[in-house]
Amino acid sequence: MSKSLLFSLVLICCCSNVLGQEYPTRWKQFTSVLYIYSIEEDFKDSKTSQSDFINSLLNQARLNVAKQVSISIKDKSELVKNSLNGVTDIKYSSNTSYSTEASMRLLKTDSEYYSGTAKGFAIAYLDKKELHEYWSKEANRILSEQETDYAKAERMISLGYKERAKEALEKLKTELSANTIEESLAWLELCSYPADQYQVFLDRHVAIVRKVEYALLTLGHGITIYLDYHSDLFGEEYPDTKNQLSAKLSSDERSFVEDPLEADWIVKIDAKAREGQQITMSNNTVYFAFVDVSLSIVKGSTVQVVFKDSFSVKEGDTRGFQQAATLAFQNIAAQMYETIENNIKE
Repeated sequence: MSKSLLFSLVLICCCSNVLGQEYPTRWKQFTSVLYIYSIEEDFKDSKTSQSDFINSLLNQARLNVAKQVSISIKDKSELVKNSLNGVTDIKYSSNTSYSTEASMRLLKTDSEYYSGTAKGFAIAYLDKKELHEYWSKEANRILSEQETDYAKAERMISLGYKERAKEALEKLKTELSANTIEESLAWLELCSYPADQYQVFLDRHVAIVRKVEYALLTLGHGITIYLDYHSDLFGEEYPDTKNQLSAKLSSDERSFVEDPLEADWIVKIDAKAREGQQITMSNNTVYFAFVDVSLSIVKGSTVQVVFKDSFSVKEGDTRGFQQAATLAFQNIAAQMYETIENNIKE
């Protein structure tokens, strides 16, 4: 081989080492589908220190991984939303933002510098297996908290605390509309999480959404009341008292039912008239009558008597005992209203 040919081959090899240097072989495993990665390479100029040069490469590698993740997560999050279309009436927030901070804490880096050629390499990578573990735990945490919050609201309903339950469910619905689970599911989708395990998370999410919607629909009429009213006006019924009470107690948050088994509150009222004395003065006779009232308020869910009392209303009329008792009946509702109002708020 001639000296000129040998010199040419050496020159080609040197140029190859300088211009075509590959990244360190120990990084090869990080370039598989099991990782999200970015490799940066460059030559250091004479004005830049080695540490500054390597840090610059590392920062660029980190930035490129973050960009990959940000774009992919937004794409995957749309898949999550689309998978829920038609499943729920809850409208998700359109202002959802995605932070890569949590997963970027799992980001690892490495670097290599060849002083002979002044060439440096930097790699930043995320291990999908670690991402699986982190985001599956995060998804389970979010879903578990939501399921616990729903169970608490369900317990309130069973105890008859409908207003309190409604507040808790409305708060949970707001959290669901923010779709806090979306980022976790998007990450798992990005990292090719096993389809069957992914579906378990999705099914739990759909289930809690449906339960909240159904519970709020059921609570739409607020508190239900059954008026168990009985009256005796000297052998006749006096229904006006019941009508007066119904009018006073009616509101957007209350409704009346005809079946005590469907009631949150059962208001039992027994009212019976009795004759009192009659007084004659200057040829005028005044007839006095009493209406004896027994009132009890029962919580429907627990059959607990929360209030029980009795009282009498006295009125007089010159026409007779019947008319005097009628006047007394007319005053019953006003005396009972505040007591009932204060005891059926929950």
